[in-house]
Amino acid sequence: MLNIQDVSHLSKKEQKAYNRFVESVENGNLPVLPCIEMVLKEMKEETLNQSKIGGMPFLKSFKDIPLDENNVPMVLLAQINLDNLPEQQELFPVKEGILQFWISSEDQMYGMSENLKGNNINSRLVYIKEPITDLSLENIQAHLKSLDADNEDIPFSGAFSIEFRLSKQTITCTDYKYDEDVLALWNKVNPSFALKFNHSIINNSS
Repeated sequence: MLNIQDVSHLSKKEQKAYNRFVESVENGNLPVLPCIEMVLKEMKEETLNQSKIGGMPFLKSFKDIPLDENNVPMVLLAQINLDNLPEQQELFPVKEGILQFWISSEDQMYGMSENLKGNNINSRLVYIKEPITDLSLENIQAHLKSLDADNEDIPFSGAFSIEFRLSKQTITCTDYKYDEDVLALWNKVNPSFALKFNHSIINNSS
């Protein structure tokens, strides 16, 4: 998790401060948060409503398939049936319906390109409150096959079912609160070197 820096060019006091911080992080002093682990298994018998990576999306209409910036149908990255989540979980306030994550098969950055400047035109998050449809899995499978989409560049192959488990995890650098929590820990173990910058200590220690 840590990108350990070479701090040999710093003063002895600064090196000790940095090492105290690293030791504190390694000892687990960053916040530990509840999380939901996903255990993937190769899908054998697929259903429309189940939680999955890849596979056939739940659709009420073929028109519900999102289009990317070139009007090319997107590909289902993941589908989460909120009813499949552990009963005790409190991470998702809504506990019914389906969440779908769609990405463009034409975009090598899967909608995260800096050129898009926050526009999610090449990726989409869809919430379906009432997953009831007249379409069958076979209907959707036949329709997607008729689109003759080029899916060679998507970041996975095959389809996987998902088993969810409640767990705990130390906050990671991808969490939006990571910088704030790391800064607070640095200032706690190094009050004489307190910092006010609103960005990662680790990236600015050298």
